Formats: sequence, C-alpha cells, structure tokens
Amino acid sequence: MSSYCENLLQLQLFLPASSRCSCHSYQETSYLSLQASSQLYGPSEETLQPILPASSRCVCHSYQETSYLSLQINMKISIFAGVLLISAAVLSVDGQSWAQFQNKHINPGMTAGQCTQVIAARKIVNPPTLNNPKISCKGINTFISTQDVNAVPDICAKGGGDPYGTKGMTISKASFPIVDCNLVKQNPPAVPYNCRYGNGVPSTKKIIVRCENGKPVHFHGSK
Repeated sequence: MSSYCENLLQLQLFLPASSRCSCHSYQETSYLSLQASSQLYGPSEETLQPILPASSRCVCHSYQETSYLSLQINMKISIFAGVLLISAAVLSVDGQSWAQFQNKHINPGMTAGQCTQVIAARKIVNPPTLNNPKISCKGINTFISTQDVNAVPDICAKGGGDPYGTKGMTISKASFPIVDCNLVKQNPPAVPYNCRYGNGVPSTKKIIVRCENGKPVHFHGSK
C-alpha cells in the first residue's frame, strides 16, 4: 500500500491548482492522490476510500481554504510584528538603559569647564522627534560628578529615595555633586557634534530619576 500511495502522489500534479488540497500528513496526501486517480481514471471516491485503512482516511481543506487560513496567519504575524516595532519605538524615546544613563549623566570628578568636550566625546544629543526628525544639540545636560558611582543606583533601592510627583519618578534622599551644562546660542544654530556649551554650573542637590529594574534610566531634574 505504501508504494501504491507514493505512486499516486504524482497524480495530483495533473489537477488544476484550485482542485488540489494542502494537507498535514502523509496519509492525508495519499488519500488525496486516490481522489486524483478517481478523477483521472474513473473509479469513484467511494470505491477508493475503503482501500485505505481507517487511520489513513481523512478530510482536508481545499486549496482556497488553506490559502485563506495562511493569509489569516500571515496577517496576525504582521500585526504582532508591527506592535513590537511600535513598542520598541516608544521605549527608545521615553526611556533608556542604565548604561545609556551613565553615558549621558555620570562623569566622576567632572569640572565646570569640561561641558563641550565631554558632551561631544559622548555624542550626547536630543533624539529625533515627530516635529524635528533630525538629532539636535541639547539645551541643557546635567552630569552627576560623584566619585561613588554605585551611590546613584542606590537611589532606586529600598531606602535610597522617595516617590516624586505623579509620573513614577524617585527623588534621592542623599544629595549629589552635579554640573549643569547649558548650550551657548549660536547664529546660525550649532548642529551635532559641534554643539558649544558655556562653563558648567556646579552645585550639590538631590536628583530626580525614573527607575526601571532597580536602576536609574531617566534623569528628570534636581532639587
């Protein structure tokens, strides 16, 4: 029976595409070949079906049905992929990783005169937005100049900070040395990575951050 069915598999190739079926098992395909043989050589489907054992008899979707089901699956996959891309875009604009936070806001021992140099070296800019599709110079960027870098993520640990505002921010209980770097207005306006900053403004303040997974990921301000 196996070799007989294998030979009959070739018969399906003579059927038009609309008459073929897409099946999920060898037994199903063998039965379809018997159906093809029926159409080409005369024996009825009722006569051929008893030739196969009960486990090999089956009913499958038509080619059109299978194509429609495949289209539905592909559409669902495309929609799911689109949702993932949108989610990724939202995350990239709204937040950042701990490593990115360190690059933008932590520089142990930073002095007031290093703003332009450090911001250019670290390529710190405003990301593209709907209103401005290109990167641009940041108007202000704050660096935490503490030598104890581990004290910064401690803000997000129990006892290290307090809830602040209504947007999920945390304000540190401890005060940190910081340097505020302000962009110098230029005409024409400067473009990255030629942004020029004046001397930083050093101070010691509590800092406000957003925490994710126990680490700061967004610098909100100082107080």
